[in-house]
Amino acid sequence: PIAAPGLASIEAALYPADVDYFFFVAKEDGTGEHYFSRTLEEHNSYKLKVQQNR
Repeated sequence: PIAAPGLASIEAALYPADVDYFFFVAKEDGTGEHYFSRTLEEHNSYKLKVQQNR
């Protein structure tokens, strides 16, 4: 439940991963994987790609 996060969720919020991206979009292929991007322009191109391939 959203009101009762587990320890792993709390630790992830307190100590986030050190990554170089700001945006993500779920891939359209149903794998559960994501496209990660550093810029809004790149993010928007991934969004368009996903929308066109649905």
